[in-house]
Parts: sequence; C-alpha cells; structure tokens
Amino acid sequence: MDLSRTRGSTGKEDQLTASRSRVADAFSLGVLLIMASLAWHAANGKWTTDSWKLPTRYLEPEYSDFIGTCGSTKAMATGHFLPYGMKTVSDLGAPGTADWNRSPTPEEALSAFEGGFAWLFGLFTGFNLVALLGHLAAAAMFYAVARSENCTTVWAGVAALTFGLAPYLFAESPHHINCQYVWHIPLFLVVWKWVAAEPGIEIGSQRFWQAIGIGFLAGLQNPYYTFIFCQLVLLGAMVAAWRSRSRAALLAAGAIIGAAAFAFLLGNLDTLTYRMLHGAGGQPVVAQREYRWMDIYGFKLVDLFIPSI
Repeated sequence: MDLSRTRGSTGKEDQLTASRSRVADAFSLGVLLIMASLAWHAANGKWTTDSWKLPTRYLEPEYSDFIGTCGSTKAMATGHFLPYGMKTVSDLGAPGTADWNRSPTPEEALSAFEGGFAWLFGLFTGFNLVALLGHLAAAAMFYAVARSENCTTVWAGVAALTFGLAPYLFAESPHHINCQYVWHIPLFLVVWKWVAAEPGIEIGSQRFWQAIGIGFLAGLQNPYYTFIFCQLVLLGAMVAAWRSRSRAALLAAGAIIGAAAFAFLLGNLDTLTYRMLHGAGGQPVVAQREYRWMDIYGFKLVDLFIPSI
C-alpha cells in the first residue's frame, strides 16, 4: 500500500471538509443576519425611506436620554469635537460656549462610530443604522463564539438569533445605545473559560494576548459590562490559583484587568484632565449608582425573553 498517497488523500479530504464547513458557516451567518435585520425592521416599522429619517423612539419621557445622545452625536458629526478630546460646542451656550467636559463619556469609540454614521447619513438615519448594527453584531459574534466552541450550526444559529434579538436590546434602544451594544459580551465567555480552566492562561501565550485584546476592547465599551468582565476574570483566576497553588493565573488576570482599566482610562482622560484643571463644577467626581440598581436593571437570563421595560 502506498501510505504517502493515503496520507495525501486524507489531507485533501480534511481541507475539503474544512472548506465546506466554512462555506456552510458563511451561508448560515448570512441567513441569520437577514432574519435578524427583517425582525428589526418589522419591530420598528422601518420599511420606507421616510421612516428611516425618524427615530424609533423620541418624545416618551422614559426615552429622554436619547435627546442628549443625539446632541452629542450631532456635535461630533459637525466637527465641534473629536473622540477622546475636549468637548465644547460654540453653537450652544450663548453668549459663551457649551462645555460638556465635566460629564464622563467612557464609550468614546462608540460615540465616534455614531458620529461617523450621522455625518454620512444624517442624524436619525445614521442612528437607526447604528441601532440595527448593534443587533446584527451581537448575533454575528455570538454565532462565531458558539461555533468556535464546537456548537452545531443549527444550535449556534438559534442561540445567536435569540441573543441578537433579545428584548433587552430593544428595551435599551435608542436612549441607551451604549447598553444595547453587547456584541463583545460573547467574547467574555471565552476569556472566563480560559482563566478558570486548568492550566489557565500562560503569560506570553497566544491566548494571553488574545485575552489582553478582549480586555482592552471591553474597557472601550459600556463600563457596566466592563466591570462584570473584570470581576469574573478575577474570580476565575482565584479559583484556578487555588487549584494549582500557583499565582500565575492571578498574574495573567491582573494583566487582562489592567488592559481593560487602561482602555477605560483613555475614554475618561479628557474628563479627568478637565476636572483637575477646572474643578468638578458642583458635579460628583464619579457618577454613582446605588447597589440595588444592579438587581433591578441587571441583564438577567429572563431578559432574553421578557423586556425589562
């Protein structure tokens, strides 16, 4: 028997199987995104060009934060300030200038994303696109993570569609677009698994740098999600350190949390610098939330099926 020919045939078969799997994943993901997009259009009635020029919510009192978000998005779209820079608007605050530097804005990257879409498509049309992309990105990332964990195509698709169209996301949009953007949360599951499972994350390994990148990405997003990411990274590392009687897991966790903290600091550097130079102006140094609100507004499993508001 010609073993080399057998091995070569097996290799070609493996490549063909992998190629077919990638094609199937691409097709499944495409169908998934089309379904999620159609569901979003139906939920918000966005079937015509004119309807896209109107926000999904606006005047209801519980959605009043949307007005402030639109103001900052419009100011960024018109070039009054850039992300990660000082925020002043010469068109407002007559006879002076509107000064928005005292309020922390940790999601600077998302704000820049919103401003870019508003500049390209107009304020409300751009904002609607950002809201839709939030759902699509959440579904796509969940699907990718589920498939990377050897979940079947069907179940990965069902779970991704459930996550991307979660009532929680609709309840937070558009007034809390920063909370609606949960696309990066599925990546947390991967890092938590790496940290807690033996032998943990080896410093300098590929997984280590990937976890550092995910930590940095988390720090650029909504701090609510960043904090839970850091807490469970630390908790998982503590369990791993206790099992192995080694501090290596804690050192890796510290580096991951440090990456998230660095990104968070970048998003608030403008506010911190301004307050050091000019004072807080009567506002608290840190925006505070009472602990009970974590239980009231926390993202729970039931929120995947029943909207919180």
